[in-house]
Amino acid sequence: MLVKIADCFSVTTDYLLDRENKISINVDGLSTTEIAHIEQIIRDLKKH
Repeated sequence: MLVKIADCFSVTTDYLLDRENKISINVDGLSTTEIAHIEQIIRDLKKH
């Protein structure tokens, strides 16, 4: 049942159980160029 709830919200079961501090970003429908731009923004933000 927990897996079904996680699938419904596109999160992991660890996230639901508060065992994970990672955030995921759904990039479905984006081009590889758009994904690359997002990845670069994240890298730039981590530098500061």
